[in-house]
Amino acid sequence: MKRGISNILIVLLLACAIMPALSTEEKIAQHILDALRDAEADINKNQWLSLGCFCGPMAYAASLTRTPAVPTERLVGKSSEYLDVYSEEYRRKRKALQVVLFNFSLRPSIVLMRTDNSS
Repeated sequence: MKRGISNILIVLLLACAIMPALSTEEKIAQHILDALRDAEADINKNQWLSLGCFCGPMAYAASLTRTPAVPTERLVGKSSEYLDVYSEEYRRKRKALQVVLFNFSLRPSIVLMRTDNSS
């Protein structure tokens, strides 16, 4: 009985020693995935689609120039590496989504203008 338990403990200790910790690249990749997932979830799609339909060029300028803020509650207690990578990726993804949603909202307007001009 004692021999079986000691063998199990030895195997567990060896397994823990052999398993490497997450590499830096894996940590950064996880930070990026967190940021991308959160950016997708946080964007107000209706806001950007509505702005594109009703505000035209001003909304386009806003979609290009407005830098979204990173929610501070997600950054509390995180490492500086996490803050840098997460903030950069979150802002980049949110800004890209703003532009895509705005451009998508312009499609009906462009189709209507083309049909008006063709007649």
